[in-house]
Amino acid sequence: VECSRPLTMALMGKLNEWKNKAVDLAMNYTEIECKVREATDGSQSWGPHGTLMNEIARATFGYEEYPEVMGMLWKRMLQDREGKNWRQIYKSLLLLNHLVRYGSSRVVDNARDHIYDLRQLEKFAYIDPQGKNQGVNVSHKAKDMADLLADDSRLRTERKAAKANREKYKGIGYSGGSSSHMSSEDYQDYEDDYRRERRSKGSRAAWRDDDDDDDDDASCVV
Repeated sequence: VECSRPLTMALMGKLNEWKNKAVDLAMNYTEIECKVREATDGSQSWGPHGTLMNEIARATFGYEEYPEVMGMLWKRMLQDREGKNWRQIYKSLLLLNHLVRYGSSRVVDNARDHIYDLRQLEKFAYIDPQGKNQGVNVSHKAKDMADLLADDSRLRTERKAAKANREKYKGIGYSGGSSSHMSSEDYQDYEDDYRRERRSKGSRAAWRDDDDDDDDDASCVV
C-alpha cells in the first residue's frame, strides 16, 4: 500500500498536467498565459519553481506580455475563491509577491489597484477534510502583500534588493517573444505613455523606483 501511494500521486499529477494542457489548447492561451497557469496550478502540492517565476517576471517588461501576465494572474487568484481552491489562490499570491519585487514597475501599480481584493482575501477561511486550517496560508500571504504595497519605503528596499540580486545573474533568464526585447528607447516611450495615461485617468501616480532605470534592466531578471 505504501508503495502504491507515490505511484498513484504521480499518475494523478500526470493526468492533471494533461488536463491543463488540453485546457490551454482549447482556450487558445498564449505561451506566457500558460506559464502563469502552470505556476499557479493548484493540483500540485509544491510551490511554483523559481525559474518559472523569473520567466514570468521577465515577461512583465514586454508590451504584449505584461497585460497577459497580470490578466491571467488576477483571474487565477480571484475568479473562483472557493475554499477548495486555496492552493491555486495561495500560489497566485506567491507569484504576485515575486513579480512585485522582480517585475516591471507597472506590476506595482497594477497590484496597488487591487488592494481591495487583497484585503478581502485576508478574510479567506478554509478547513480541509483532514481538519487542517489551509485558509490561514492565503489570509497571511494576502495581508503581507497588501501591507508591502502600502509601504513605499519597504517596497523600494525590496525591489532594490531584488535588482541587485538579479544583476548577479545578468544574461540568464526568459527569452520570450520580440515584444519582450524592445530597445531601451522604445520602452521608455512606452513607459512615458503609460504614466501619462494614468495621470489622465486620475489614477494614483505611477510607481517609480529610486534610480528610475529599473525597467531598462529587464534583461537582468534571473
